[in-house]
Amino acid sequence: MTHIAPDTSTNIGPEVVIRSGVAPVPRQASGLLLAWSISRSAAKACGLVTGESGPSVRLEVCIGAPANQSASSLEARVLDGDRASPLATPQARGTWIQDSIRGVWHLDIEGLLKLTIRRTEGLIEALYARTELLSRAGIAGGRYEFEGASLVRGDPQG
Repeated sequence: MTHIAPDTSTNIGPEVVIRSGVAPVPRQASGLLLAWSISRSAAKACGLVTGESGPSVRLEVCIGAPANQSASSLEARVLDGDRASPLATPQARGTWIQDSIRGVWHLDIEGLLKLTIRRTEGLIEALYARTELLSRAGIAGGRYEFEGASLVRGDPQG
């Protein structure tokens, strides 16, 4: 089921649908970083963290920046304070498709991420994203807060 939800997130079970996020676009950006916060109790229940107390856990997804018909790979990690745990995403690749009529870019990385963004003068807006990375990590379905989308300089996978 497809949802575009500019101001709300939708609970759809093990997948996650995000809220819109707007972030400034740095010049010569080469990667896109998406981030979700995960409650510590949900992360502990599936063994991603061990301690009861501490900050929220964060899922970060790094992909190549949109460019006309360019392929993009995906790298994901779970952050718990200073500790980063990579999530396995073997051969995760998709191709950016530009919809110039609607002024958006689409990326579909089969079984892992579906994303629609809009780039305008100095801003990027995440209109829609859906990921199964959290369910693959063992986190139960529910609502997860989208922290934002931003373009970054340098290699997003590095």
